Amino acid sequence: MQLSNGIFSAYIDVFTPNTYVMVVISDPNITPAITLLNIKNARKHFEKLEGVRQPQPLLATQ
Repeated sequence: MQLSNGIFSAYIDVFTPNTYVMVVISDPNITPAITLLNIKNARKHFEKLEGVRQPQPLLATQ
């Protein structure tokens, strides 16, 4: 989920199977793509530390 206005951008995403992460950025020069890439890379690092599997979507299709 992403929320942006003239003052800041905020991102909320699944981080591990048990946690979410919220990132708030006030620098308008930082693009959403870079922020989401950083979240993705941090997720991989924390999953490796915890030895957990990839988070599953909230609404799984059968």
